[in-house]
Amino acid sequence: KREVAFSHSFELDGVFSPKWSPDGKRIAFMGIQGNQSDIFVFSLDDQKLERWTNDIFSDVDPAWSPDGLELAFISDRGDSLESVHDRFQMHLHRFQQLDLYVLNTGSHSIERLTRDAADESSPVFGPDGSKIVYLSDKNGISNIHILDRNNQSIHPISNLLTGASQISMSKDASRLAFSAFYNGGYDIFMITNPLDAKPGTAELRQTVFMDMKNGNDEALQPGPDGKKPGSGNFSDFVFSDSFRKKEPEDKKPGKSVFLDSTDYKDLSGQYKSHPYKVKFSPDIAMGNAGYSQFWGLEGSTMIQFSDVLGNHQIDFYTDLVYNIQNSNIMAYYFYLPRRTDLGISMFHFSYRYYTYYIDQYGYLQEGYLRDRNYGGSLFLSRPFDQYRRIDLSLTGIGIDRTFVGLDPYSLYIYGIEKPQDLQSIFKRRLLLMGIGYTKDTVIWGSTAPNNGDRSSLNFTYSPKVDSKNGLDFWTFRGDLRRYVQVTKDYGFGLRLAGGVSGGKNPQRFLLGGMSNWVNYQYRDLPDDFFEQDAFYFSSIETPLRGYPYYDKLGTRFALANVEFRFPFVHYLILGFPLPMGFQNIRGAVFMDVGSAWNDDKAFKPFESEPAGGFRLKDLAAGYGFGLRMNLGYFILRYDLAWGTDFASTTSPISYFSLGAEF
Repeated sequence: KREVAFSHSFELDGVFSPKWSPDGKRIAFMGIQGNQSDIFVFSLDDQKLERWTNDIFSDVDPAWSPDGLELAFISDRGDSLESVHDRFQMHLHRFQQLDLYVLNTGSHSIERLTRDAADESSPVFGPDGSKIVYLSDKNGISNIHILDRNNQSIHPISNLLTGASQISMSKDASRLAFSAFYNGGYDIFMITNPLDAKPGTAELRQTVFMDMKNGNDEALQPGPDGKKPGSGNFSDFVFSDSFRKKEPEDKKPGKSVFLDSTDYKDLSGQYKSHPYKVKFSPDIAMGNAGYSQFWGLEGSTMIQFSDVLGNHQIDFYTDLVYNIQNSNIMAYYFYLPRRTDLGISMFHFSYRYYTYYIDQYGYLQEGYLRDRNYGGSLFLSRPFDQYRRIDLSLTGIGIDRTFVGLDPYSLYIYGIEKPQDLQSIFKRRLLLMGIGYTKDTVIWGSTAPNNGDRSSLNFTYSPKVDSKNGLDFWTFRGDLRRYVQVTKDYGFGLRLAGGVSGGKNPQRFLLGGMSNWVNYQYRDLPDDFFEQDAFYFSSIETPLRGYPYYDKLGTRFALANVEFRFPFVHYLILGFPLPMGFQNIRGAVFMDVGSAWNDDKAFKPFESEPAGGFRLKDLAAGYGFGLRMNLGYFILRYDLAWGTDFASTTSPISYFSLGAEF
């Protein structure tokens, strides 16, 4: 009976690949702590854990030399053999490349042994330490190689089609065991006296995969039709439904579970090809239902379909409320096989604004204005590269405003207040054309971007078609953002946004508040605002903290935001009243400055004080601090902000909101 002689736990997130030292007094392993994987060594004598590498790179597969003076390992560090600076940009580093390294156990200095396009793994020292056996996919398949440190030569000793893995060599190097895939399963194989194999024992043929990885596009040989396979066109690939659907027949002795070659090859030995057929399957399906005393039965649904290659996508959203006139419905189709994405959509939205009216008997009754926005869109998106794109859109919109009354007697008869359309107030038909440019190079943290920049420039135009159709306006809007990472966890978020709208029916910008503000406050808008055609295409611009929604209103706006972001709480464990734990609560201090106005000549950002100095007049500024916490399903934000004109300060406003920071 075997018993556990010794156990020890470490404050690490994971421990992998443990290896005993030759004298049996130490254990080297790859440990994960936070977002790093490094080489650790645990001493059995003094129970001490040492971290022998400590950087952003992935260090794996440690292996001791016979004398214990060296430790071979695999890493993606490239030529970074020492500590890297805080501003090192990992996304610019070739972290996909894995090479063989040796670490001196005394000085902890690192030496790089391989520097080719292949990925190495599983190093093992020979008896005298002059040779290292390891796995390398130099030809695209993982095979066993030997590195002779005396003359720096490397040669393969295996040529396996399915590749080798998990090599292990005896101390005297008389036997080398490894795992390989053979005849439908993994088996253990052995090579005797592997270090005696001379160069040329195995000759590896370069695979097409490795040729293309090295930039040799000529490696692809044309097929019978003269066309080269691949290159992003999957029409030449075979997708066998019979292989995926066929039930295993291993209950019948002697019957193979694999297809006969005649099922997928013709008489000449070529693979059979079939035209690709688009077949949709659901990717996402969500729904819920409820009952309202006001509306009765309600329900919402979201369904997304796509084909196997992702060339076609259909999205369908519904928010059903009592009847079609009061419901929201959207349907999208995206054509995605080429570089330029195309799409078409149809939509119906219902917006309600509650009011009252005097009925024919002189009684005050409840009702609401309902705006039905419906129509269709065509859109196009063309990327210049992985960071920049241009978007075009053409949208036809119909707007019907109706006055709806609520029958109070139906509440007692049917259990709900039935809406009744009383009067059609007006109808609008218009065309919207848009063009936009977007650039996005940001790297995200847990609650917000922490490095890179984002920018967008958008122009929208609506022509006046005739006296009854169309609204005459144009709108230009820009948004520039920059994220500066000072150190790993500290950084600045900078944003500058602005817009202007013109024409006979210019768009209005509503400035103030915070996006997705839960405990929101708002400033009352003038009554004529809801009667103007500009109401339909107004936009809410945030954040301007220290103020409620709609604090500033105009056909022009400018907004600047500065945030300093930092870790506030790394770990918080509560014992009473509930045993709860939180981690990685982020903090921010900020200042927002902005305004919205109509007349450029009348706009005065500052005014002088009689006693000297100045104060803000048409500009609004706010400052404060906030906390952010990623709860997995959503990000919870809390901000406390004061409005100021630099001469006085308003009472603070608390903002509980959801979503990522700008």
